[in-house]
Amino acid sequence: MLRFALAQIAPRLARLQENLALHVELVQQAFAAGAEVVVFPELSLTGYFLRDLVPEVALRRDAAQLAKLASLTREKGMLAFGFVEETPDYRYFNAVAVCWQGCLQGVHRKIYLPTYGMFDEQRYWAAGRCLRTFDSPYGKIGVLICEDVWHLSLVVLLAAHEVDYAFFVANSPFRGPSSPEPDPQRTWHVLNACAAMHLAAPVAFVNRAGCEEGVIFWGGSEFLNPDGTLRARADLIDEQLLIVEYDPRQTRQYRISTPLRRDENLLLTYHELQNLLERRHSGIR
Repeated sequence: MLRFALAQIAPRLARLQENLALHVELVQQAFAAGAEVVVFPELSLTGYFLRDLVPEVALRRDAAQLAKLASLTREKGMLAFGFVEETPDYRYFNAVAVCWQGCLQGVHRKIYLPTYGMFDEQRYWAAGRCLRTFDSPYGKIGVLICEDVWHLSLVVLLAAHEVDYAFFVANSPFRGPSSPEPDPQRTWHVLNACAAMHLAAPVAFVNRAGCEEGVIFWGGSEFLNPDGTLRARADLIDEQLLIVEYDPRQTRQYRISTPLRRDENLLLTYHELQNLLERRHSGIR
């Protein structure tokens, strides 16, 4: 059995040190409870509505704060958390750090930045240019950040990378019963279930909780089996450290009964995309 901890937290906006202390506390608590993998939400070290504060809370990959969190995995376990990454040329990314064996092993940068409704991310962030996966001691890990999951092309690419587990992290707000938009919890569950079935892999979806700048984040983090069924779900709105046990043999059973990976024709996908791009470049629709 592999034990996951989904850390559904309500980070303090731009309070980096306070959020860092909370991360340390919860990682230690999760490991003490027998968890081997701990996953935090999008921008868990900083909060979401940073706007012009983005450079003030940004961290380089060699920052002491990141090293401190990575050191928590020196003896055991794996950790994924959200932060603001600053590059040497002063670009800023909404990013997730993945750590094990006491080191920062890699970073996924958010690729799709929403600019609709209450979202204005392209004003403050640079967009990631590639998809990263991570060969961890627990299998190959794929990470997507919030809006990334809504673009199914990235899920298809994760499948092409043959990931064993997917971590989807988010800052999804509650819109209220009178909103014309779909219920976010229902929509996210559909997205997560579809991704799990296509990946033939478990999905850990970790959404933040609490209220920030007058916006309520609904929490509801969940863990799904490879067949898309719900294994566990956290509370709505409130903070919670949700511990979930998963037997990797379930992945084997699902892939035998539903051999989507075996039958996927990536060469066909490649040729169709190549033809579409050539037609668009030449002005043919």
